Amino acid sequence: MNQKEVEERLVDDREFSRIAGVSVHSARRWRRLGTGPRFLKLSENGAVKYRPRDIAAWLDSRATGGEGAAPASERQSMSPRGTRAVR
Repeated sequence: MNQKEVEERLVDDREFSRIAGVSVHSARRWRRLGTGPRFLKLSENGAVKYRPRDIAAWLDSRATGGEGAAPASERQSMSPRGTRAVR
C-alpha cells in the first residue's frame, strides 16, 4: 500500500448515505444487491467500510444527462408523462 492509501479515511454506512443523499437503509440495500459502490468487509461480524475513491468512482458512473450525454437520436423518446412515446 502506498502512503496515499494509508492516509485515506474509510467511511461507514452513515457517512456514505450522507454523501449520496440517501437513507442508511438505501445504502445498505444497494450493498446487498451489489448496485452500490465497492466496499470492504473488515470482520466476520459485518463491519463494512467504503473507500472515498470507490464512492467517487461509483457516483461518477451514475452520472446521466448534461455534457457527454448520448445524442438525442440515441435516446429513447419519452412522452411528457414519462412513458415511452409511440413512434
